[in-house]
Amino acid sequence: MAEIQKRKHRKMVFLFLLLAGAIFFLLPKTIYAETINEEKSELISPVTSIYGTKVLIIKPNAPQLKMIEGSSQQLYYQVLPTTALNPKVTFATSDKKVVSVDSKGVMKGLMPGRAIITISSTDGSGVRTRVTVQVTKKVSRVKNIAHRGIVDVAPENSMAAFKAAGEKGFWGIEFDIQTTKDHRFIVMHDADIARMTNGSGYVKDYTRWELRRYKIDSGENLKDLPTQRIPELTDVLNLCRAYNMVPVIELKEVQVSELGEFLAILKKYDLEDRAVVISFKLELLEWLRSQSETLQLQWIEKSMSTSHITLCSSRKIDIDTKLHGVTREKVRFAHELGVAVNCWTILKDTEYQRMQDADVDYITMDMIPPALR
Repeated sequence: MAEIQKRKHRKMVFLFLLLAGAIFFLLPKTIYAETINEEKSELISPVTSIYGTKVLIIKPNAPQLKMIEGSSQQLYYQVLPTTALNPKVTFATSDKKVVSVDSKGVMKGLMPGRAIITISSTDGSGVRTRVTVQVTKKVSRVKNIAHRGIVDVAPENSMAAFKAAGEKGFWGIEFDIQTTKDHRFIVMHDADIARMTNGSGYVKDYTRWELRRYKIDSGENLKDLPTQRIPELTDVLNLCRAYNMVPVIELKEVQVSELGEFLAILKKYDLEDRAVVISFKLELLEWLRSQSETLQLQWIEKSMSTSHITLCSSRKIDIDTKLHGVTREKVRFAHELGVAVNCWTILKDTEYQRMQDADVDYITMDMIPPALR
């Protein structure tokens, strides 16, 4: 009887081990689904992270870029899924005389022309993508800034307007920021959202998530564009990085107590020594200067008086002035005191040429300059 019990026990153990082995070998390497869309790539299954996956998509942050001859630019892209076992890529250029690219994705515009940069996976998946790069000749030292983006193409301060500026090759984009009820920085010129959206009320009375309910419903080509919503500062900084544009940020409804977080965001995006911050409120600029020696600051005013230039020089702050008060003599005086000059808002070719002749450093415009058309 004891021998029969032992046999039954051994048989049960054998069946258990057999079943366990079958489960182990038949277990799929990915149990759950993997979701990839335009905004998010998220691995849900912990099993996938153990076994690894191959690259499915290489997504460039900007599929078309413009560079100025002699300039360098980092190529930004995403390898999806983020849990790919081997996310390394290689870079190749279709014309080494026009654009070179190194192993880290740093491009250099060598001469006017067009080249294709191919980004290829190295994990055997065969996945690759292409970025078109147009190199243009440098015709002027002036820095072209799109005022609230290209407003003839899309609504002001919208992602579509900023993207259009990047595709045209603007040096920078000017935009306005304010803080929400939950102290997040969003991009909006007016304190009230009524003019530009299908909502109403003050920005400061909404959280950033509450503002996402509203659509931008004023501006050009809305019927031809995807739904435009109020952007966050970080959205625009990411776009600037993709197109190698400089953010020119006007501080609107922002308090001194909130500037520490603002500066931290610029540092996080490696923009402390590249971004330009402008404001009518001198106290905001003075606080930023007390915290950063490298941040470019510009005080907005309308007449560009000699006393204004002298004050800016003493504060190590530049000038952002209305074009009607700009003369070559005033610009020369500002340069002698180490003050750079930005002028706004240019609407015509004749105004653009007059500002170039005055030797200003930046031109903020609601038009596309001849060199970028």
